[in-house]
Amino acid sequence: MFSVGDKIVHPFHGAGVIQDIVDIEVLGEVKKYYTLALPFTKLKLDIPVDTAESIGVRPVMKPEDTEKLYEQFKKPLESLELNWNRRHKENLDKLRSGDILQVAEVYKYLRMRDKSRSLSTGEKKLYSNSRNAIISEIILATGATQEDVMERIDSIFKEFHN
Repeated sequence: MFSVGDKIVHPFHGAGVIQDIVDIEVLGEVKKYYTLALPFTKLKLDIPVDTAESIGVRPVMKPEDTEKLYEQFKKPLESLELNWNRRHKENLDKLRSGDILQVAEVYKYLRMRDKSRSLSTGEKKLYSNSRNAIISEIILATGATQEDVMERIDSIFKEFHN
């Protein structure tokens, strides 16, 4: 169980800080919820304590692990020449996994695909979600600014994927 003040990651919404643990009544049953403040998107989210782990909520990565994430961006892109439905499902599954390196794969693939052809509405949403998840987690793990994080990511893409 997490505590107030812990930095955690929600697979779809990104990283945030637990502001409170509250009791909320749903369908006549009172359950405990984490109130998660997501500073990057200015969102507040209530996450059921008893299902947090099963939906992929996890602690924010350690600062030293951010280098692994940046290294992931440097690797060559794995080809995903599946039809749109299968490609979308695979990317969605990677986001749901909560594994930041898989989220980075989704971001890298969609960023590069966006350069060569326009993304569908569904792909744009996945691109935005993966971008937000990566940036918010790096910010909370290292204390870097959004500008610094994006500058580093952009420089990696310019150097390794042009």
